[in-house]
Amino acid sequence: MQPTLSRRKLLLGSIGLGAVIASSLATSSLATWSLSGQPREPHANHSRLHRKTSHALGSKVAIGVIHDDSQYATAAIDAAFATIERVEQSLSIYRPDSEISRLNRVGKLDTPSAMLVDILQQSHAVSSTTQGAFDISVQPLWNYYAAKHHLQTTGPSDLQTARQLVDYRKINIQSDCITFQDPGMQITFNGIAQGYATDQAFETLKEWGIEHALIDAGEIRPLGTKTDSQDWQVGIANPLMSGAPMLVELQGRSLSTSGDYATRFSPHSTDHHLLDPHTGCSPQIVTSCSVAAPDCTLADAWSTACFVLGPVRSMKLLASRPGIDAYFTLRDGTTLATPGFPLISEVRS
Repeated sequence: MQPTLSRRKLLLGSIGLGAVIASSLATSSLATWSLSGQPREPHANHSRLHRKTSHALGSKVAIGVIHDDSQYATAAIDAAFATIERVEQSLSIYRPDSEISRLNRVGKLDTPSAMLVDILQQSHAVSSTTQGAFDISVQPLWNYYAAKHHLQTTGPSDLQTARQLVDYRKINIQSDCITFQDPGMQITFNGIAQGYATDQAFETLKEWGIEHALIDAGEIRPLGTKTDSQDWQVGIANPLMSGAPMLVELQGRSLSTSGDYATRFSPHSTDHHLLDPHTGCSPQIVTSCSVAAPDCTLADAWSTACFVLGPVRSMKLLASRPGIDAYFTLRDGTTLATPGFPLISEVRS
């Protein structure tokens, strides 16, 4: 069963005056774009903003490209969307014919694609660095809570059984075969696939010679700048407050936000989709965590890990990870950030 709400994110991405990616907690589609408006100070070659939205990986995806040739920009955007579709064909657990679905059914997959091996290796690296706070093998826990709260009919019968199936170190990754060590193990890329897809789309745009663009597939990645004198900026809404969002200047980095408000298994977010692999339970300190990182794959995975770890342990870990910074909103309304988080202004109520 695919959740009716996107699993996270309160990101508002600015692609120019009047052109906005607006997030909403009330729908599974987080990206909506206005149909008018161009940057007031365009690039020197008088390029214009061209944008398109589509649906992929459980949410609305929006891509904006600044270019002087409308037809060429549209073709580049279409190529980027085709790349995202290829990622979804391989990595979506909601497609029964995807590689991940076939692997989950039998615990083994021969001749995996290079894409699958790549994302598995990147997932393993983040898992190792975060002491397992990020772990793609948490799917049995998700199945347990979904069955417990009657969102699906099948799942492990108790939490302890589900927890015993979670351990990223028991995923054997070889270029010619992927196997699980224990029967019943399953993986999910819901904490990294959107970031990975964004990065692949980013590379496609670069191959097309695009120099300035913004991609929002739930995670946001910029290319170039919005104008000759202005960097790309995005807004992050505080889920506990109304009013103007805080502004972040991306400075070439990607941004991802994980939050407890997206897929809730129980009232008041006691049980939600973000699960601590070690305890099997949803963390109760943080309500949202935004991470800025060199690419979207890292930002996506690290926002999940930092949410699970909480601000104290995350900040200690990130102190030795230059280029990765985090901003936390706690359930009591407190906000905390690492020194390098590219914050311009705080949320105003």
